[in-house]
Amino acid sequence: MNESWTKKYSPCKLAEIAGQPDAVLAVCRFVDLFASSRKKAMLLFGPAGVGKTCLVKALAEENNYELVEMNASQFRDAGSVKAVLGPAAKQASLFGTKKIILVDDVDSMSGQKDRGGPAEIVEVIAETKFPIILTATDAYEDKLRALRQVVNLIELKPIDSAAIVNKLKTICAAENINCEEIALKKLAAFADGDLRAAINDLQMLTEGKNEIKNEDIELFGRERESDKVEVLRAVFNSKSLDLIFDKFDHLDLDLKDFLLWLDDGITKEYSYLQEFAYSYENLGDADIFLHRIMRWQHWRFFVYAKLLALAGVNKARISANKKFVSYGTYGKPDLLLKIWSMAAKRKKMQGIAEQSSNKMHTSARRIQQAFWKYYEFIGEKNKKYADGIAGELGLEL
Repeated sequence: MNESWTKKYSPCKLAEIAGQPDAVLAVCRFVDLFASSRKKAMLLFGPAGVGKTCLVKALAEENNYELVEMNASQFRDAGSVKAVLGPAAKQASLFGTKKIILVDDVDSMSGQKDRGGPAEIVEVIAETKFPIILTATDAYEDKLRALRQVVNLIELKPIDSAAIVNKLKTICAAENINCEEIALKKLAAFADGDLRAAINDLQMLTEGKNEIKNEDIELFGRERESDKVEVLRAVFNSKSLDLIFDKFDHLDLDLKDFLLWLDDGITKEYSYLQEFAYSYENLGDADIFLHRIMRWQHWRFFVYAKLLALAGVNKARISANKKFVSYGTYGKPDLLLKIWSMAAKRKKMQGIAEQSSNKMHTSARRIQQAFWKYYEFIGEKNKKYADGIAGELGLEL
């Protein structure tokens, strides 16, 4: 698998952070004045791909700080917060350098098992000896209310298209890719402020090529028909359910068939057993509702099937996918291939039976039941002999 360009070209210096000058200044100031600051933690929030995590990593890299990085998915309850985050906030750096603690996706904590988690983070912040920087998509969820009182809130806005285009140009130059500026501008517009998505799209579109042209980009408005790749990208990467449902509603594919694509995508996107279990439980329930719709024509169940399939798989994510998944090379799901393969085999078998029924003085159905399996076996063991049988029967294979 090719290395992800989002990782390969991740900023190593603060000057390389695209489109977030105010946030860069605020984070630097917070870390520099940490010792005298009343609030010992900062919460960076904003949509996916705007540079929340990259900013913190670049700061640590540039200033030679030890970075202790963890994801809030590790915190399943108050006890795990105390066990994982507590020691990191109190123990001196292993390398005798300054230390920053980064906790990603604090808004991902949900459900009864997480009860007390945010409150315990507040207690750790009160006792920390090192700057704690947290990230979230939505800082104003109810469960983060207590946390908001003890942190500096810094919002990262969607990245300006011009900044995204400049970053894409830099990558194209490094990868020796000839690029038309209009193509990069369209990619930037399509990404809607998400630099990570724009870089992933660029890598996908230039895979096996050394140029990107205007005609390589298909850019339409919200009312255009979605394709499977676009909906899959939304399901596995977007944190906006409204966006996911909108993309799916413009997809010319039945939900029953799209379940197969989701099934295939889960194996490419997810790594943890909990992700697989949650995803497949929801896919199974969605399939049950679809079966009830077909059996009883109760179409009011469709909204539940769609919610379980799309939101259920989307919310299975524990942590960000660090692998590069080339959506453009998504093949047909294995189950679809098997179905189509079996259908093609049945069609071939029916054709042979109909051609040979007169010569063999029996019905086509009887030939399919009694002759085909032996003929198929002979073909696997001795193709020349099988071809001879076909020739004697005058079959057109």
